[in-house]
Amino acid sequence: MKFLNLLHDKRVDCYSVMVEMPVSDFLKLVEKSYENRGGIEGQRSALKTKTALTIRKRMVEDVKKGTVLPAIVLGVHIDNCSLADVKEKLNETFFQCLISEMDPKSISIIDGMQRTTALQEAKDSFGENQLNIRVEFWIADKLNSLIYRMLVLNTGQVPWEMARQLETIYSQLLKSIEVLLWLIAS
Repeated sequence: MKFLNLLHDKRVDCYSVMVEMPVSDFLKLVEKSYENRGGIEGQRSALKTKTALTIRKRMVEDVKKGTVLPAIVLGVHIDNCSLADVKEKLNETFFQCLISEMDPKSISIIDGMQRTTALQEAKDSFGENQLNIRVEFWIADKLNSLIYRMLVLNTGQVPWEMARQLETIYSQLLKSIEVLLWLIAS
């Protein structure tokens, strides 16, 4: 993994870390979240419409020829330490260690399910000519920051109805309330 840059998003208090990494490492990293429809409530799975399949088939062929895809955006929810703690240590070595030790359930695909599906379909064709891709990690200690990023990133794609946006935003709150009620009842 090659560390490219680091930016702080002051709006939602999270960090964007851009890296370049081999497709095989990326696919291992997102295996669990990919199986779980991106690993974040409200994310859509790989599209299966005729148009989507045609576009993805073309993307797979392009990937096999070495095309450069736009960066795939992953969310990293850190809940075992504060963002301030991470900020103090955030350099290339620490970041690689953080990601390698991260619980797979804490990593979500915020933007790039269709590209990840294309990479999955093309992975056997790479052989020794490993393809590198850009991956942008959004590191946050609040899940709402990652949901906000997902909503903003997906706005220009397939439009989301207001009900779906609200459901995505409030689903985490409802889960927290359910857990709290369960704890109180126990």
